[in-house]
Amino acid sequence: MGLLYTYGKNGVPHDDKKALEWFKKAAAQNEAFAQYNIAIAYGLGKGVPRDFDKQREWLEKSAAQNFAPAEKMLKELDGISKAYGNK
Repeated sequence: MGLLYTYGKNGVPHDDKKALEWFKKAAAQNEAFAQYNIAIAYGLGKGVPRDFDKQREWLEKSAAQNFAPAEKMLKELDGISKAYGNK
């Protein structure tokens, strides 16, 4: 359901806040893909205020389950942080 609201597919209207609600329900069941999508939402400010700390928190939860896209994004964020002298 989260993806349906994210993209507005199959008669479901686009709604970032509802998408996030559905991703959070799935994330509560330890679903790595949902955790990753929550991280994306925080990184882009989709349905929530942009928050890079929360983005990292959700990426770490997803990556802890070996979800490759989350692992890759964490490495990229770490590279950016090092390049700019952060963390």
